[in-house]
Amino acid sequence: MSPEQAVRPYATWPSPITTTGVARSGLRLGFPTVSGAQTWWTEDRPLEGGRTTIVRQEADGTRTQLLAAPWNARTRVHEYGGRPYALVPDGGLVFANFADQRLYLLSPGAEPEPVTPEPEQECGLRYADMTVHDGRILCVRERHDSGGRVSRSIVSIPLDGGTEPRELVGGSDFYAFPVLSPDGEHLAYVCWDHPRMPWNGTEIRVTRLSDGLTRTVAGGLEESVLAPRWRDDRSLYFVSDRSGWWNLYLSGVGGAPARALHPLEEECAGPL
Repeated sequence: MSPEQAVRPYATWPSPITTTGVARSGLRLGFPTVSGAQTWWTEDRPLEGGRTTIVRQEADGTRTQLLAAPWNARTRVHEYGGRPYALVPDGGLVFANFADQRLYLLSPGAEPEPVTPEPEQECGLRYADMTVHDGRILCVRERHDSGGRVSRSIVSIPLDGGTEPRELVGGSDFYAFPVLSPDGEHLAYVCWDHPRMPWNGTEIRVTRLSDGLTRTVAGGLEESVLAPRWRDDRSLYFVSDRSGWWNLYLSGVGGAPARALHPLEEECAGPL
């Protein structure tokens, strides 16, 4: 009997499928951003230990890897992560580095420079879902204290790291998708609380930054809403499962009822 014909214990059979081949087939792209003629996205590198880099594509199709090893653009906010980068108007970007969870600024032609301080032993900080506006980074911040307590908020961090972050929104157990209105006056975001999971019930709220006045635009205990995006200064696109399917909706922030843009018995998105 040849070695190939020998009877072997379960899970010890020889196979032409290798772990390297499986890993190579697992290339994943995520978090696309279009800016002018350029497109940006995250790209997992399974043959580099699962490291995540950021790629930029020009109008002619030329692609550039912006983060070389060992940089790893991945955040652990909510443990499962979130959007790990944001574009800066000068062509650079801000990203969360997996190893220390700090935010870094990558300027064109330069090496990444830290924006947030080194983590302290008694307090761990994580950041996700960044956007850059008027020299500041708006993002979700997650704080882990020495007693094992975890809190989250939406903060504004100076891009040069020169002053302390300013908390814009707090009080809920979870936050995601902070987006600033085109005029910079209102912040929309998704929030929810224990024991709900993000597919059970979430809310989209809009906070006026000048005085903190907050309005709930959509969602609740029995509705999952996500991915708000401003159409203009006074209306939002978002995704809701109120019909039993995650469909696209449009709502004004002044209290007008939301309307489905194209009702389908199909999912146009999925939960966090």
